[in-house]
Amino acid sequence: MQPLNTRKKEINLIEETDSTTETSGQTTDSSDTEFDSSDPSFQQEFAKFKSFMKLSGYDKVMSTIEQQNQKIPIVEKGTNKVNQQAQQLHSDQQQNTVDWEKIKQAVENEHKVYKAAMAEMQKELTEMSKQFMDLKNKLSLDERFGKNSTQEIDRQLKIFFKNFDFSDDKRDPQEYLEVPRAHKLIINGSDDLEKLVKLRNIQDEFVLANYPRKLWGLAAKGFLKGDYADKFKIAIRYPSNPALGFRWVDVARFIISNSDLEDDDAKMHSMYLRKLPRPNQKVSKYINEYFCYYEMSVYFANKEILGKSILLSTLKTYFKDLLAGIDIDPKLTMNEFINLLIDKLRGKKFPSTIIDDVNNLTGKESTK
Repeated sequence: MQPLNTRKKEINLIEETDSTTETSGQTTDSSDTEFDSSDPSFQQEFAKFKSFMKLSGYDKVMSTIEQQNQKIPIVEKGTNKVNQQAQQLHSDQQQNTVDWEKIKQAVENEHKVYKAAMAEMQKELTEMSKQFMDLKNKLSLDERFGKNSTQEIDRQLKIFFKNFDFSDDKRDPQEYLEVPRAHKLIINGSDDLEKLVKLRNIQDEFVLANYPRKLWGLAAKGFLKGDYADKFKIAIRYPSNPALGFRWVDVARFIISNSDLEDDDAKMHSMYLRKLPRPNQKVSKYINEYFCYYEMSVYFANKEILGKSILLSTLKTYFKDLLAGIDIDPKLTMNEFINLLIDKLRGKKFPSTIIDDVNNLTGKESTK
């Protein structure tokens, strides 16, 4: 279907052509013929022409074109309005984008302020927690050692840890091994009477593995169990010298602070002084167990003489002839004395009947 404007142009062209034809005919024929509107033949022809135009739909087309032409301003007005609305919407969207960016930036700024405030608060809480723990630990130490708790810890360090190496070696070995957490090295809390012997053995393992000395303190965590485990997690946050971190000496301080080493030492002395062999036990094993308890106890004046005397007396009860001529020679160290006894009684076992201290005084036997 052709556009209305195109059809209108064609109709106008037809009218112009007809008009031209009529004019031309008139001009051509004017010299000979003149049309009289009252002439019946003219009226008849004109009626036919009008009838033809009506049948051809010209009037309807013209009417439709006129109606469409009248709608054009309305459509243009609506189009302009839509365009204005679109422009306003676009402008609003741009404004909203600007506003959203401002809101987003404001939120981000507020978040930064909030994070900074929370970080500061966390820092203050951490400091307060540290002060609280320090106070708690100090009160605990004061309760046990009196007000001179620091001096007491230093005193016990010299007594119970004199064979430990607390030097600060800052070298970083290029190669070293991880120390396995062997069962024999695990310290089972404050009730473990062998804690100091195990701690010394852990130190020896660190040395053999070429493990960095600055890491000894933190590495001890894997060897501390029982009631030591949770306490040690707190202790490592508070080294005695924060600039150097948690060191091996801090482990010793932790053991002192959370144990009663003097009571443990009294038990150790009692255990080796009262140590009796078991029926059919190998002599070498008994001597080694005796020496182990002896080593775990703190040194005191004449300790070596007392230790040699008790051990030699117990062994002579069963092997007097084999030990004839052996005495507590003060020139021999305890290690040398132990090796001498083992060499003299190599391969020997105790009898099935053991005489204990009390019954020995009365001449009776016991079958422990």
